[in-house]
Amino acid sequence: MTPSSLISNFHFLPSWDLLILVVFAAAAFLYGLSLGRGRLVMLLLATYFSFIVVEFAPWNIISPYLGLKNGLPSPTFEIFCFLALLLFFFFLMPGSILTIKKRGRAIWLQILILAILQIGLLASIILSFLPAKVLPDLHILVKKFFLGPVPSFVWKTIPLLALVLLRRKRAEMD
Repeated sequence: MTPSSLISNFHFLPSWDLLILVVFAAAAFLYGLSLGRGRLVMLLLATYFSFIVVEFAPWNIISPYLGLKNGLPSPTFEIFCFLALLLFFFFLMPGSILTIKKRGRAIWLQILILAILQIGLLASIILSFLPAKVLPDLHILVKKFFLGPVPSFVWKTIPLLALVLLRRKRAEMD
């Protein structure tokens, strides 16, 4: 058997799920590298702040001032408010994108983990704002990993645990 016949007989066609997973991991890694560990942490915190504000806003009281019907915001309006507040809180934090910051040394694995958790948390929160009539049309994997009480709880707690477990040692911060 010649090397060319061996190569021609080797058929490697990954499934779409595997390909999407690899592309997602590469995108998350590049996303994390472009922001850096410090900004990823700030973005995670801004995500939690904006989610709390949108989730627990007294919509029935502020809806007349916003021109909302039925006292409740539409899913599109909730997503818009969430993303607007996320950007607002992120830019408000010291050391955000508005300031030029010296790049520190962070472990690539930490950056990848934080980036994946950030993207998963954002996806979980945005999908939680969608109306129930849209949910059956979503892919089964999206429903399994992002929707429902257990995935929602996991995506909202694991990033917090990661922030605690992946924090820098006191000597590294000085």
